[in-house]
Amino acid sequence: MNRLMWRLAIGLLLFPVLLAWSNGHAVAHELAQDNGVSVVLHVEPNDSPVAAKPTKLTFELSNITGGFALKDYVATVKLIVNNQTVRRYAIEPTPGAPSVGNATVTFPASAVYEVVLTGVPSAAGVPKFIIKYPLRVTGPTAASQRASASLQAILISVASLGLLALIATSNIRAGQKYRPKKT
Repeated sequence: MNRLMWRLAIGLLLFPVLLAWSNGHAVAHELAQDNGVSVVLHVEPNDSPVAAKPTKLTFELSNITGGFALKDYVATVKLIVNNQTVRRYAIEPTPGAPSVGNATVTFPASAVYEVVLTGVPSAAGVPKFIIKYPLRVTGPTAASQRASASLQAILISVASLGLLALIATSNIRAGQKYRPKKT
């Protein structure tokens, strides 16, 4: 097989990977800190919240001493859009994980929200903290478009692998090796 054919085959294999990678997902699981408290936010489902559907927010908290306990705080999360609080939820500790808290929230509409986690001390000697995250929430249509794009990437991958198998089969039948000849 000549070099042009190899380049074409490699390009066809890399195209679906690049398509899936550029699907527009935001960076998830970002670490934020305030007043000695560090927090990582996890968003379910798939770091892609959809308006009007329940979304689970999980906060993993720690501090510089390593002994963070959510029970030492009254923790709440606010959903803010256009500098106005649209919803407020209490953070519930996760059983068996004293430094992990959850809230199931519903974003009213598609927009870019500011998710604000606030911890007010309920015990002496722990600092108050306020952590803010920007979070893009899409409408149901955008979520289905993302699923459609993922399906498209899968189909392109399968077609590319089929093409590569066809090229390999034709080379085997012609008695050639898989690698191009050195010139």
